[in-house]
Amino acid sequence: MPGKKQSKKIVIADDEPEIIDLLRQVITARGFTQVRDAPDGKKALDLIDADVPDLLILDMNMPTMNGYEVIARLKGSLHTRDIPVIILSGHYIDEQRISCGSIKNIFFIPKPFDNEALLTMVENILGK
Repeated sequence: MPGKKQSKKIVIADDEPEIIDLLRQVITARGFTQVRDAPDGKKALDLIDADVPDLLILDMNMPTMNGYEVIARLKGSLHTRDIPVIILSGHYIDEQRISCGSIKNIFFIPKPFDNEALLTMVENILGK
């Protein structure tokens, strides 16, 4: 029977392949094995629509559809509004743009990020 970590589904949305590779490596080394990734917001939403994850790790500045649009669409749907989101960004985040309405479960980590801080947050959200 798979453990708690192996059953949790994580989607990473970032347009930098190096960041996706690093995140995947760090997260899977900690025991989370169901990790999918997307290079932009549109593809991330496609993955989420196909199989709702337990956590989304989201870059805010991506082509095709940025993180603000992704969050607005997720939070606008009963099906996806409770997905926790960790925002990773090296840029200013307009929290008022994100915080409209009853949005909960939004967390912030600046880029460059500390691996342990990220893992601690992931484990606090999903369980150890």
